[in-house]
Amino acid sequence: FKGANARFLPTETVTTTLSLFEGRDRMVLYYFGPGHTDGDLVVVFPEKRLAYFGDLFPSKSMPVIDSANGGSYLRLAETLKRAASEITGVTRVVTGHEEGLFAQRDPRAGSVDISTPRTMAWSDIEEYAAFTQEVIAAVRKAIAEGKSVDQAAATLTLPDRYKDYDLRDAGSAIAALYAELKR
Repeated sequence: FKGANARFLPTETVTTTLSLFEGRDRMVLYYFGPGHTDGDLVVVFPEKRLAYFGDLFPSKSMPVIDSANGGSYLRLAETLKRAASEITGVTRVVTGHEEGLFAQRDPRAGSVDISTPRTMAWSDIEEYAAFTQEVIAAVRKAIAEGKSVDQAAATLTLPDRYKDYDLRDAGSAIAALYAELKR
């Protein structure tokens, strides 16, 4: 790239891991594959036993997939599973952003700030990886039964352990999954 701002562009690509800094400030960047986009990284702060998942784990809700930028619901499930099994020593996870109960309303603008991250337990990322697999299984079943996207969204049934998940965006996530599975 060229131009006045070219100096701000990255000069190194993370294909698996990249460790930055040392001691208390050390951070490790992990690339496990596509998810929300094809460039999502997990940032681990080993000394703090903390990981930041960004839009790979936005909250306990349906994932948002940016297929125009290489995102894939099917690959997200694999990426999360790999991350949950390969990252060790982490006890807390920072989500990307949260809507619903945790959204903050700006009374001056009348808008919702959906960029409020939340800290969760490591077990929540493991559960979210399983959640994405359960949604895929439910959608595969709906396709096999000949259901439309709308019917699949309306009849989505998941195990009780996901009863507190926000499924308001199920329709768009299921539509993205239908498109992927029918390719």
